[in-house]
Order: sequence, then C-alpha cells, then structure tokens
Amino acid sequence: MDYAIEYACYTGKGKLRAQNQDNFWTCGVSLPERHDAYTDPKSVVSAEDLPMFFVFDGMGGEQKGETASYLCAQTVDAVLADPAGVAARAADADAFLRALCMQMNADVTRFADAEGLETVGSTLACALFAPDRVTICNVGDSRVYRFRDGQLSLCSKDHALFDPEAKRTGLLQYIGVREEEFTISPHLAHAAPQAGDVYLLCSDGLTDMVPEERIRALISMCPTAFGAAALLYYTALENGGADNVTVTVCRIL
Repeated sequence: MDYAIEYACYTGKGKLRAQNQDNFWTCGVSLPERHDAYTDPKSVVSAEDLPMFFVFDGMGGEQKGETASYLCAQTVDAVLADPAGVAARAADADAFLRALCMQMNADVTRFADAEGLETVGSTLACALFAPDRVTICNVGDSRVYRFRDGQLSLCSKDHALFDPEAKRTGLLQYIGVREEEFTISPHLAHAAPQAGDVYLLCSDGLTDMVPEERIRALISMCPTAFGAAALLYYTALENGGADNVTVTVCRIL
C-alpha cells in the first residue's frame, strides 16, 4: 500500500518541572540536550521512505535524564548514518528495532559509568512505518496509541508496576539498564496501515494528565496531525502539567 504520513510533534517542560528531560526523533529531527519546548508544524513523509518516530522520556531528575533521552536520539542518527543500519531497517524491522534499543542502552550506560552516576535512563516509544505494515516498539511506560474508526487502542505495553506503599509507579524496564542487572526486552507489535488511522506517541506527561477517553475525543475532533498534537499538549497543561509533555501524532493519508 502506497501512502503518506502527516505528522506533528509538541514537547515542553510542563508547569512544574525546571527543565524538559523528554526528547524525540521524528524523521531525522531531534532536540539538543538542553531545551525547553519545541513545536513541529505539519510535515508529510512517504511510507516508502520507512519513516520512524520516537518519543524519549528521560528519568532520574538530577541523574541526567535529559542526557539519556538526548543520547537515545543521537544513537538513532548514528545508526542511520551507516548504510548497514539503513539496510537493516529495510530488511527486518523487528530485528532492527531490537538492535537499536540495545545500542541505545549501551550508549546510555556507558555515559553513566563515565560520569560515575548510578541510574541514568529513558523510556522509549516508537512507530516505524512501511508500505505493508506499521511496527510499534516501546521500553518503559511511554505509550503508542492507534485511533481508528472512532476507537482508541493501546498498541504499546507498559513496563511498569504500581507500588501501593510508595504510592508511585516503578519502571520494570528502561533504556539505561546495566547488563549485569538484566537484559531489556522491547515490546513489539504490528498493524496493517489503513487510511485515516492516527498513531499517537507520547510520554506519561500526557497520559498522567489526560484520561484515555478524553484523548480519544480530542483526536476525533481534529482533522490534522498538527491540530491533534496541539490540542493534546495544551490539554495536558490545562489539567496540571505536572511533568514534561511530549506528543507526536502521525496520520495516515
């Protein structure tokens, strides 16, 4: 199926955080290590180009979460700068994404060891589009949703567990885990592309602030990716903006 993807991205530090530790990678565009906010106006790319979209949510507060998310984006650039990486993406999306996650993990842990930091990490959510299918990948609790025929479906899998005593959610997997602790296992899912589908990639700064039913309603109101991304982002801020917020919306034309 020959199709195009219209996409847009919003990211910002929210209302309570001192800095934005989120980052993203959309068709070669990402942010520097230090940044506050970014808005990407409407862009369109062909599925034949095998476009990829990532959202990274850096964790660790003073433990350089912004560096972890930045390094993840830089790893994507480095892998795709090598013709072998480009060939691997076209040959087998699943194997490519698994290997890419492992490389990100190695790059982040190498940085942590060099800086003498115990925990430096980032979550990851990704969508890779191809003419015959869409491949979803995630590590941690950043999410990917699909909106189709008025319904919102979760395509990713949260690697997280709620601790009732601490009253907070802890991550079971993230980019930045040392090999001696355990080996990360990225979640992979697939879908057949269909005209009108909308894919949403987001950090938990959106999902913690906006319920899924509201997310569904907001996407249904917007005929463009840019409109949906803006509406979701500003709704998260209006609902408290307690964390960094990153939203990438991809609409199949």
